[in-house]
Amino acid sequence: MNKQNDMRSKTVKRIVALGDSITWGFCASKKERCWVNLVVAMIEDYQESKVELINQGIAANILTTLSPAYK
Repeated sequence: MNKQNDMRSKTVKRIVALGDSITWGFCASKKERCWVNLVVAMIEDYQESKVELINQGIAANILTTLSPAYK
């Protein structure tokens, strides 16, 4: 993969992830395989500096009673 030019003036320092059990890491075989951790790892690799991850995913969370999964 060709590395793109980074047009930002500053690196990403912190990412806050909000969501449900998928964000929390449910069904990930290990912490590093959770989608949030994978995104952070890609950003760290790209910008060659660490990113603080604040993962506030809540397992079994339903954001609205209008969701088709709400019973």
